Formats: sequence, C-alpha cells, structure tokens
Amino acid sequence: MKVYINRYLMMAISSVMMLSSCSSNNDLDGEQTGTVPLQLSLLNDSTRSVITSTILPDSSNYGIFVVDSSSLSPLSNGNNVSVIYASGKSKISSNIFLSSTRDYVYAYYPYSSSLSLTSFNIETASQTDYLYGTSVDSNGSIVSINAKISEAKIKFNHVMARVTFNITQDASDTNSNVITQVKIGTVPTAYTCNLITKSMTLKSSGEVSATCKIAPSASVQSVDMLVLPVSNYSITVSFYINNKWMTTSMTGINWMMGHQYIYPITIIQTSSAKAFGNKQPDNDLQINMGEVKTTKF
Repeated sequence: MKVYINRYLMMAISSVMMLSSCSSNNDLDGEQTGTVPLQLSLLNDSTRSVITSTILPDSSNYGIFVVDSSSLSPLSNGNNVSVIYASGKSKISSNIFLSSTRDYVYAYYPYSSSLSLTSFNIETASQTDYLYGTSVDSNGSIVSINAKISEAKIKFNHVMARVTFNITQDASDTNSNVITQVKIGTVPTAYTCNLITKSMTLKSSGEVSATCKIAPSASVQSVDMLVLPVSNYSITVSFYINNKWMTTSMTGINWMMGHQYIYPITIIQTSSAKAFGNKQPDNDLQINMGEVKTTKF
C-alpha cells in the first residue's frame, strides 16, 4: 500500500513541477519573443480638463509612443498609436507587444495621426486643452515598462497655461457698461513641442481673444483663455467696452504649463481717468487691475 501511495505522490509532484516549468518557460518565451501586450491605465487625477469638464470626456481619443529607453526611438509597433478612453478604461487600437527591453510610454491628447514624438503641435485658436503624459510610478516619476511589468500608468499634465480675468464694477460706477471681447497680444499662438524633452519651438505669434457679454456688477464675472507658456514677456491686454477698446501694457509676464493666472479687474468711472495710459473713452471709464493670483490646475 505504501508503495502505491508513494508512487501516486511522486506522480502528482512531478505533474506540478512540469506545469510550473511550462509556465516559467512560457513567461520567458513571451519576454524573449515580444508577445506580452502593453496594458494602459490613467491615474485618477490625470484627466482633468481646464474649462469644459473635470475629467477626460468619455470616448476621448489620445495617442501614445512606446519608446526604447536606450535609443529613445519609438518601437515599430508603438509609433503614435491611437487609444480610446471610454468608461474609465483605455483601449489601444492595436496590440503593442513588449519584451524584456525597458521601454517608456509617452502620451498626448488629443490624438493626431500626423504627429511625431518630437512635433506635438499646439495652438491657441481652437482653445484646446492639450495634455501630455508619461508612464509613472507611485511617486509620479517616469518609469519604464517591459514584459514583466506590462501595465503603464499614465499621468497627464496640462501643456497650456490658463488666464482668468475676474471682472467687477466699482459701486461708485452706476453706468450700464458692457464688455463683449477681451484680447491678449502679442503672444505666442503656436508651438511645436517635443514630448520627451518638453522643449517648445515658436511657430507663430499674434493675439489670443475671447468673446463674451458681460455687464459688470458687484458680482465677479470671469473670462477664461488658454494661452501658451511664456517667459519674461511684455504683452498688452485689451477690453472692448461700450464699443471702444481700452488697452493696458504688462511686462515681466511668466506663464507656466499647468498654471492658472487670475487677474482681478475693476471697472470704475472717473472724471480724470486715463485708460491704461491711453486717451480714455467718452464715458471716462478706467480699469484697475489688481494683484495676480497663481495656482495649479
């Protein structure tokens, strides 16, 4: 009886060892031959949108580059691949197979089939909330993926800066003023961005404008604009009030990616006012700009 029990026990152990060996060999084969597919997930706070919503909209389309960590060149099957984000999950349009080689994942939004790793074109005319991201660890630092660690956790960041004018009217001004447009110039209106280095090359400059219909009062009313990052810029800000432009100049402007700059604006009537150094409108309006507040978004 002991002989038979020992024989069955040895057979069971042998079977388990064979299965374990097969599993290990399959894992190793997958790493060597590149048959382990990339998996994607977005961190919860990585899909914020600046003006239109608080999360990346359902059925959004973003793109990824899977890049060799040594050469920083995209893999042949990981060069600008489309990804659909829906119901909280990311679905890659075609499988990207990983091997034992360490790779980085670079992501951007919105997807464009004509884009390359070093030419992410961004502009202000469409007021798009452009995003860029990388595969990161729990500390938010860039991390590589491979066949053993095949899930890339993407954290998106804003490429643009956000300028907000919080407009009120002084209690002493009882006029019915109306603002219908705000514009900023001369500022960059298009950049080409390198997704790896985050460096930007200027393509064009001009004005960034927003239409509105604001009747200033004691309550704050806001005008939002997405702008491109600038460093130590001199700009003008113009308000179209009661069918006349009022313009001021600002120097030493620094707008950083992912930062919001909130400018308090007060409309006031004064008999001796000069609108930002220019000849004032017929109704003697003056615009006072308070101290800017900066926050991340």
